[in-house]
Amino acid sequence: MIDQLWEYLVVAGVLLVAIVGGLFAFLRPSRRRRPPAVPPTRPTTPIPPATSDTEEPAGGGVDTLPAPPVEPEEDVLLEEPATPTLERPETARGRLQRLRARLARSNTALGKGLLALLTRGGLDEAAWEEVEDTLLAADLGVEASMELVESLRTQVQVDGTTDEATVRTWLRTDLLALVDPGMDRSVASSRVEGRPAVVLVVGVNGT
Repeated sequence: MIDQLWEYLVVAGVLLVAIVGGLFAFLRPSRRRRPPAVPPTRPTTPIPPATSDTEEPAGGGVDTLPAPPVEPEEDVLLEEPATPTLERPETARGRLQRLRARLARSNTALGKGLLALLTRGGLDEAAWEEVEDTLLAADLGVEASMELVESLRTQVQVDGTTDEATVRTWLRTDLLALVDPGMDRSVASSRVEGRPAVVLVVGVNGT
């Protein structure tokens, strides 16, 4: 009887040790698998949003004044610009008649000087130089004066006359030939492709 009791006790003790050992073995791995503790972090202070330099603070804007009322403009009568009067050039026939009239008058300085030189006897080089100087002084031009003098000298030498009427006729004929009445003297004053025309007027020997 006592021997059976000890057997029961031993079996119960073995079972108790086995149960305790199993519980210990089961609970110990679960403790090892626990995740590591995260170290506490310092609390961060929230950063306020950046404001641009051009942003005006709230409530600190500049008050704008209302625009003054616009008064209606009165009707102003604009004066029309006066239309400039255009001077039209004289026709070639009118200029030719005027030139003939001037040459026919012997009281002009050019007519008196030339006729006084050409009608005196014995025209020498000095006399012809004076004729050329007289033409140059009348703004006839260097080339035209030399051409006219050479023509008169040739006619005087060929004809051998010093008659005043004859020399005057030669002078008028040569001057008219230099003027060339048949030359086109129309002034091109019309606009070209909408652009204004330019009329350049020049004189002889800088005048």
